[in-house]
Amino acid sequence: MSPIKIIWGLVLCGCLVSVSSVEAAARAEVRRADGETAFSAELGSIVDMEVFIDGNGQELTGYSLFISYDAQVFSLIPVEVDASGVEVPFQSGQLLGGIPLVNSIEEVGNRVYLSYIEAAGGTARGGADQRGVAVRFQLRVMRRTSEPTVAVRLEEHGHNFRSHYVTIENPGLEKFFVQPLGAAVIKVTGFRIDPLPDLTIIEGETALVFDLDAYTDSATTDVLWTHSRLSEIPTTIDLNTREVTMSPVVGLVGQRAMIFTALEVAEGLTASDTVRIEVLSKPRIVDFPDTIRFEEDQLYRALDFDAYTEDLDHAVADLVW
Repeated sequence: MSPIKIIWGLVLCGCLVSVSSVEAAARAEVRRADGETAFSAELGSIVDMEVFIDGNGQELTGYSLFISYDAQVFSLIPVEVDASGVEVPFQSGQLLGGIPLVNSIEEVGNRVYLSYIEAAGGTARGGADQRGVAVRFQLRVMRRTSEPTVAVRLEEHGHNFRSHYVTIENPGLEKFFVQPLGAAVIKVTGFRIDPLPDLTIIEGETALVFDLDAYTDSATTDVLWTHSRLSEIPTTIDLNTREVTMSPVVGLVGQRAMIFTALEVAEGLTASDTVRIEVLSKPRIVDFPDTIRFEEDQLYRALDFDAYTEDLDHAVADLVW
């Protein structure tokens, strides 16, 4: 005789029970709201997600669900922020119409874990073949990955619980969903850059103004940068470091604009931003006398500082000595 496998766990009622299951288990999957589990999503877009449960002929009275995703790729759009400032990730899908016991978010390293537990108080809402959306949530696509796809997973284990469900037929029994639990597999597409900063530079001086790598996902994309030409502001982009150096010519003051364009090599996509540049002039002291002479115990009043200064973008009277 084959040994019977016994699993012990903490269930919604708080009791320790042994689990032995011969009936067909319920199924759970995380997917896009239109039912797709493999799809593309563009950078910056918002993806409507859900967890769908098929009771497989069983009437559910509760379930625990754990979702995880890459914190560097997605950011959660919470359903609400409670009075203490804590984000609430899930909206109930009304499969049970029960009471949410846990609805929380936790970040561990580069991965975010969403937890949801709902109980219907021992009474099932659906019919004998209960199926539908358990929870809904939204993710914003923040960046691309070095891998072709990225997954939003329905996790088998959480920190203190295991994804499971409870039925009206066995109210004290923790049951596990069909393994393996599903994942939504997403290919992130598109290309964008973060806004480039406006600049203030000094005429006649060379300045390292910014590093373009700071405004693209350079770890996962190969990007070529170009810029529009301004003859009065010679500009270089270092091919190795993507650092930008500007050298406004002597005598230039005022505002200019320069367009920077990034080409994403793999897909041939481009993104541009316009940088506004303000060029200032430093005050200059010109032909200031090396020596002045006056008699001892006398006042010297002939030295007019304004006569020896110039400033291209300010009146001499506005200068402070």
